Amino acid sequence: MRLRIQVAEDGTPTAVKIERSSGSDTLDHQAMESVRKNWRWPAGKAGAYTVPMNFTLK
Repeated sequence: MRLRIQVAEDGTPTAVKIERSSGSDTLDHQAMESVRKNWRWPAGKAGAYTVPMNFTLK
């Protein structure tokens, strides 16, 4: 899976889009929610970032 994340000047994600799906709607949704709620970049790092995410099912 790969996400495209837009980051504001204060380091918070302002938009999260799926660039390449994991193939599971549930995993895609959980990944986007995790980024929105938990991820932060250092202040001053505004921009768009492409982030790969790998999942391991146990």
